[in-house]
Amino acid sequence: MGSFFINSCVVIVFSQVFYYSSGRVSRDDIGLGDASQALQNVLGNAGPYIWGVGLLASAQSTTVTGTLAGQYVLEGFWNLKVAPWKRLLGTRVIAIIPSFFVAVLANSQLDMVGEYLNAIQSIQLPFVLIPILKIAADRRVMGKFTSPLALQIIYWIVGVAVVGMNAYSLVHFAQTLPLGPMMYVLFCGVGLTYIVFIFLLCFHKSKV
Repeated sequence: MGSFFINSCVVIVFSQVFYYSSGRVSRDDIGLGDASQALQNVLGNAGPYIWGVGLLASAQSTTVTGTLAGQYVLEGFWNLKVAPWKRLLGTRVIAIIPSFFVAVLANSQLDMVGEYLNAIQSIQLPFVLIPILKIAADRRVMGKFTSPLALQIIYWIVGVAVVGMNAYSLVHFAQTLPLGPMMYVLFCGVGLTYIVFIFLLCFHKSKV
């Protein structure tokens, strides 16, 4: 809920600047380069500092999430006990080195890189969301912690809505790419296979 509130505030502020800007910010898409200026127009001189603190908090959250995920995988799946600082060092080195080269080599196209990353995340989302929803509704796995039917319905409605919005964004992003006829046919074939796989993921009965 907190993340939803923060992201909603960012979208509302950027929409305010886009439609009612006094000319200090370009009416084009707002990116990383002028986001702080857009916030400054609405929040005053504190805007850029709030944006900077938000970026630092986002990086910190990502670091913690990656560390905890690595801990669950190593200890829960592989039964490996690794000191937290070693796990943190390993995961951060793997993540930071490629990010550093991207930041240096694609300095003028960071927004485009971000769009590609968002597209990849949209593709991956159903592979994570659908199994979680199915496990939460499976009494053989969750036992007494199984979600009630009413909550399951709400979860699936929200999940379908989120996947649908991501699919729409992905299609919109693909339409901006310079696809030739052959690439368009290939893209449609891959997309159809992807949709079929998602349906199989939804209706496949798990064996526990």
